[in-house]
Amino acid sequence: MKLLNDPGTPFDADPGFEKADIDGAVGAVRAAGPLPRVPMAVLSKTEPFAAPAGSPRDLLAPLERAWPAVQQALVELGEQTPHLLATGSDHYVQVHDPDLTIGAIRLVAGRIRAGR
Repeated sequence: MKLLNDPGTPFDADPGFEKADIDGAVGAVRAAGPLPRVPMAVLSKTEPFAAPAGSPRDLLAPLERAWPAVQQALVELGEQTPHLLATGSDHYVQVHDPDLTIGAIRLVAGRIRAGR
């Protein structure tokens, strides 16, 4: 939990920034119904997860190996879901590539307005 909530980024000290709540997340997934058929886009990092120096490789390596398959599984949840790669970004795509993030939001919003 320490590594998830303090991954070694400049945002670690910001109380409003993303924090992990594993129990809450698992509970929410279990309680959720099927994913509605809505337009979506998947944005994926191309760089390793941010982690403090000295983070255990045996913990991070399996996560890095699994990440592409997890992202592809998200793409396959919807029809015609674009998979956009944030070149040079770690997990915080919205911070490292805000233009890509905004473009993806506009794409999805446009599909919603068009009824696709």
